Amino acid sequence: MLDDLRVLELSAPDTMLAGKTLADLGADVVVVEPPGGADGRRMGPFVDHVPGIEQSLTWQSANTRKRAITLDVHSSDGRELLERLASSSDVVIEAPGPAPAQPVAARLPAHAVHCVIRPFAENGPKSDYVVSDLIVTASSGAIALVGQEGRPPPLTPVPQSGQHAGLDAAIAVLAALAARGKDGAGQRATVSSRLAAMVAAFTQPLVVGSGSTPASRALDRGPIPGTYRCRDGYVLVTIAFGQSFGPKTGRLVAWLNASGHLGADDAARDWASTAAGRDPEHEEAVRGLVRALETACMTLSRSDVEAAAQQWGFLAASVHDMKDVADSRYFDARGLWADLEVTSQAGAGNRTVPAPANFPAYSGYVLPPLRRAPRLGEHNTEVLGDELGLSSSELSALFAHRII
Repeated sequence: MLDDLRVLELSAPDTMLAGKTLADLGADVVVVEPPGGADGRRMGPFVDHVPGIEQSLTWQSANTRKRAITLDVHSSDGRELLERLASSSDVVIEAPGPAPAQPVAARLPAHAVHCVIRPFAENGPKSDYVVSDLIVTASSGAIALVGQEGRPPPLTPVPQSGQHAGLDAAIAVLAALAARGKDGAGQRATVSSRLAAMVAAFTQPLVVGSGSTPASRALDRGPIPGTYRCRDGYVLVTIAFGQSFGPKTGRLVAWLNASGHLGADDAARDWASTAAGRDPEHEEAVRGLVRALETACMTLSRSDVEAAAQQWGFLAASVHDMKDVADSRYFDARGLWADLEVTSQAGAGNRTVPAPANFPAYSGYVLPPLRRAPRLGEHNTEVLGDELGLSSSELSALFAHRII
């Protein structure tokens, strides 16, 4: 699908998923790392819980189907080689943080796409902030949607903002490539990790109260619950209003009425025109709906709620843990899983673990086979020697001077 494209990825935690998405679609993605290894190689968890440059499962999962070289891009020779690589690339992806982007734009061909991922907007008031994932995620407002009243929001167990930014960067690149197909011109795309995380949180419907009554002020304190406990886990159920989502909420209410959890008055309400926060009557109706849904779900399994959603036409889905994903007959039938070779502890050799292979499936296109993530500097000779034309003595000199 993208097998005629060369992508140059200056590896950073935020670029990994962008490059992987393009590689999964067939692009030739060349990862550029510093001689000591990219930061993604130091992100846990690790194979057998032993840290090491080749043992990061985060790196292994986010860099499949890529090639990798090492290059000190801060040295004069390294910058020259980077520019030469950029001059023959269709796409360059980088995440320089608050620092200036690498000097590749001037050497990019006119048809190339240059995608820059930053924590905050490139020209905004926080553009020079030195940040962590916690700062970016907190600034997005996403973690305000979770937790219990009166307690701080829980921290995300794994970095989140970079994952959202990486996917948004892949979308931006694909959009730019689609435009290039029409006018032949390249583009420069910028992605904000904060905005990417913020947009991802838009799936949670918020209750906006007027603040004029005690009931509305109570609703101001937080969102309508989106997750409900069942006998065997949790389900996501959407309660929303307006002409688009109100009818679906009405069908949810009809189900709760038919199952004896809500009365006829609630079933007869026009949920399309109901908006929590307008007046106490509406607010109490929403509260009653939430209480009824909580009670109903506690008596059912996740599959029971999903079956009811399909039958009645409201929005609900199971919350799956990793065991559910691994045991899913649907994913297995789609060929999602493949054996991925990973480096085990020193001296113990390599072994395989199950890993996601193909996220899309097409009837007329076969995706390339899953290939393990590259080892440090694995493709230096192939890319710098065979493709850029450096001799073995030049590669030896670059290695001796710690440039590769």
